[in-house]
Amino acid sequence: PMSDSAFLTEEEADTVSTTHTYSSVSLGTESVNRKIIVACAAYLASHSSVTVDGSSATKRITGAQTGAYGHHSIWEVDLPTGASGDIVVVHSGTVTDAGIGVWAIYSTASTFHASDQDSVVHATGTDVTTTATVPANGIMISCCTMTNIVVTAAWTGLTERWDGGMGAHQWTGASDYYASEQTSKVISVAETANTQSYRQLLTLTYGAS
Repeated sequence: PMSDSAFLTEEEADTVSTTHTYSSVSLGTESVNRKIIVACAAYLASHSSVTVDGSSATKRITGAQTGAYGHHSIWEVDLPTGASGDIVVVHSGTVTDAGIGVWAIYSTASTFHASDQDSVVHATGTDVTTTATVPANGIMISCCTMTNIVVTAAWTGLTERWDGGMGAHQWTGASDYYASEQTSKVISVAETANTQSYRQLLTLTYGAS
């Protein structure tokens, strides 16, 4: 089973560029069974590649807001060594605002998989909501972008890990570890006054098999 998981950090890059380097990012405790999970967000271009301490990550899920303004993706890489390292995100074009959220997850199983990927786009006036099943000894990771800055974003069903501005946009993430299976787990993100014109929510669950 998964033996542990940890949210590590969230960082933002507000410079206009096709590539963003987040330097000396905390990668957690070294372990032979460690995976690093990186949630990425950017405005005006998608994510082409992610490297963590020089190792290439694999994209697990991607999505975009209506109109393709905001782009989201979640990546993973097996990384047994290194307490910190640079995370380099290459975009498909020039982006105005960008950010990453980073987790370390650990599994004692010989194989490890991601499941229940979901990408939801909502318009003005409603909370962003999705449903997923989390395996026993598993983790659910989720992140959400909104097109304008709001005072707060409130999560239901998951523990918020960060909530703040990414340049001119809102960027928030959440995650939880579950010892027992969660069937049709409902999560939602509400924001002040429900006035954001575009919202994008990505959700990914991990469990050992």
